[in-house]
Amino acid sequence: MAQRKGLIFGISVVVTLAFAAFMGSQVKPLNSGDIISFEFAFTMDRVNILLEHWQERNVIYNAFVSLYLDFIFLVLYSATLTFGARWAAARLQPGLFQRSAHWLSGNTGWAGVCDAIENCCLLMLLQQYTYAALPILAALFAGVKFFIVLLAIITIIRSFFK
Repeated sequence: MAQRKGLIFGISVVVTLAFAAFMGSQVKPLNSGDIISFEFAFTMDRVNILLEHWQERNVIYNAFVSLYLDFIFLVLYSATLTFGARWAAARLQPGLFQRSAHWLSGNTGWAGVCDAIENCCLLMLLQQYTYAALPILAALFAGVKFFIVLLAIITIIRSFFK
């Protein structure tokens, strides 16, 4: 059973990484650091400075493309983390890490939900909406997303060291 789960996880990792590479190629010269800065801008002042800089670099269109492609990517990485957590739960000995793997296998989808909400906030900011809550919401949902992803990655890596 663990072997089949491992195969499904492995295939999903390859598909997710391939899509991430494709995504990166479609949004150059914008990079993930640029998007992370946008996700964690927190204030309209920082958002405006960032957008002005992006306008000077002529990458606003790339940011739109990045966020739209991210709606596909969030499904892929959420599924990959779910498969990985299921595989980890099958490999780990009973205890804290196995319980966390079981919990994560049913909850990694929340990272994708947070990412989708964050993307909507960021798209609104790109479209010149000036609600002060948008950068705060984007940052909060990005933080929760990254926390869930990090927990899942740690748990999956831990399963290699049964």
